[in-house]
Amino acid sequence: MGMVDPRSFPKRWGQKVSAGDSAGALGLYAKTAVLIPTYGASILQGHKELAGYFKQFMSRPNLQVLITDIVLRRTGPTPVVSGFYTFTWGKGGPRERAAARYTFVLEPVRAPSGDLDWRVITHHSSVVP
Repeated sequence: MGMVDPRSFPKRWGQKVSAGDSAGALGLYAKTAVLIPTYGASILQGHKELAGYFKQFMSRPNLQVLITDIVLRRTGPTPVVSGFYTFTWGKGGPRERAAARYTFVLEPVRAPSGDLDWRVITHHSSVVP
């Protein structure tokens, strides 16, 4: 049994979002997770509130996420991973684009393989000014 590198987490998250897999993205969060969303004026708590946000956020046509920076700021039982990502979306013509920054605070969870993996307990995202 090994440990999944927490630096791989943002790319896995981005793959779920880019695939439009809101259930898969939600599965990366602890049941009581907190999300301070990129597009929203409220702090969201728990799967019910996060599910509503992801459904609305992922309704953007052809939404894609490009992770451009990953920095592991803390290791141990609650790693903190921060960086930058870019969202693009739209139908034909010029695509909308938003550069944003993120921080994931993670907690350990056992994967079906027996490896130590991670779930989000806090996620902060904001558009780069």
